[in-house]
Amino acid sequence: MASGEMVAIESHSFNTVIDDPNHESIFPDEYKLYHNYPNPFNPSTTISYDLKAWSRVSLDIFDILGRSIMTLEKSIKAPGRHTTQWYGKDSKGLKMPSGVYFYRLIVQDIMSGKKAFTKTEKMMIVK
Repeated sequence: MASGEMVAIESHSFNTVIDDPNHESIFPDEYKLYHNYPNPFNPSTTISYDLKAWSRVSLDIFDILGRSIMTLEKSIKAPGRHTTQWYGKDSKGLKMPSGVYFYRLIVQDIMSGKKAFTKTEKMMIVK
């Protein structure tokens, strides 16, 4: 190429959409609260849940007497799998003693404002 000559470059991009009935959606088709792991645990445990739509979420920890220990989640979340940790502490940062605890997920549909899902699971701190 000689000095001063111009070169034209043409670029194309394509999007391909494939409609495959066997293809799994990237979003869950139901609300689900999973068992925490590890369980029993010390010092921390992982809690996961699925949301099928944009939702207002509340995830709370309770002791064996039903007293609120801590709120892990209280916000609006997108569809998909969500994971959070509990480090065995209350809302003041104090370590909780060995024993049985419960975690409860409440999901409210953003569009209707109605409760869409509620589930409670049991877990245990062992020291």
